[in-house]
Amino acid sequence: MSRETWIWDRVACELVSREEYERRRDERARGAPRAGARIKVRRVTRGRWVFRDGKLVEISALERKGGSGLQIIRDVEPYKSIVTGEVVGGRRQHREHLKRTGCVELGNEMPRPRAVEPGAVAPDLRRAMETGMTPEVRHAVERAKRAIGD
Repeated sequence: MSRETWIWDRVACELVSREEYERRRDERARGAPRAGARIKVRRVTRGRWVFRDGKLVEISALERKGGSGLQIIRDVEPYKSIVTGEVVGGRRQHREHLKRTGCVELGNEMPRPRAVEPGAVAPDLRRAMETGMTPEVRHAVERAKRAIGD
């Protein structure tokens, strides 16, 4: 895929290739308006643009196009329970089955933050000091050791 530079032509209010922009600029310089002549000014549209199917499309228009509306989520496919052997055939039955059997669905639980005890990192710091480090890392390790009181 070739890359090309595109420039906003303020006079024509459109995005053009660099070659086309330079051609237009040279053409305008040859036929430059006299001092005091009226120049047609157009408002510049700001935004982010991409090429889709050979056309230049504003990204905000793409986001508006598919961003809102009804979203449909399929039901859980029926499956055979490993615990009881019965067939579970829907989200409601799935939740009831998990509650009844005392099971937990992995991947949906929130991770619990855990604190690291300052003394737990001391052996790692010592090992790092013994293997050799750059001066920047050594300085950071010394600061950490002072912070934990080692």
